[in-house]
Amino acid sequence: LALLSDEHRSNQRAILTSGGIQRVVAAMQQHPRSSEIQSKGCWALTLWSTNNSSDQVVLADTDIIKRVVKAMELFLDDPATQSEGCRALARMSYEHSFNQHTVATAGGIKSVVEAIKQHPDVSKVQAAACLALAHLSDGSTFNQTTIEGLGGIQTVVGAMHQHPNDCEVQ
Repeated sequence: LALLSDEHRSNQRAILTSGGIQRVVAAMQQHPRSSEIQSKGCWALTLWSTNNSSDQVVLADTDIIKRVVKAMELFLDDPATQSEGCRALARMSYEHSFNQHTVATAGGIKSVVEAIKQHPDVSKVQAAACLALAHLSDGSTFNQTTIEGLGGIQTVVGAMHQHPNDCEVQ
């Protein structure tokens, strides 16, 4: 489903209206021990929320944010799940205050900070996590305070120091 919808708005709409998003979440719930299903599920959710504010509301309403956070908690050692989970949280929270708050209360900020700490040498994780923290903090004093309280500022500075040649981390 993810590839069918990549940059194809009418297919995204069809997936949304036919219950495709809920099906992906159900697969993630039914296969909690599969890092591949968790990372690919997060990847699909990223594609469906990209530049699509109406789907961001649907994603929050279907408890997907909690599922993404759970995937990140279960597979902290897997860079693919961490990267895709961070990207999904970043896209869902982009310019969407309700989703920003939902991510924070679901433990998503903690998961993003942990991803940076767990994978200091994986630039893909670092870039996705920095993007997630940027989107989560944008316009949210609560999230800014939470990020700072979890050591997120120091962690991002460390990522920038560790990956000086990676534009997406800088």
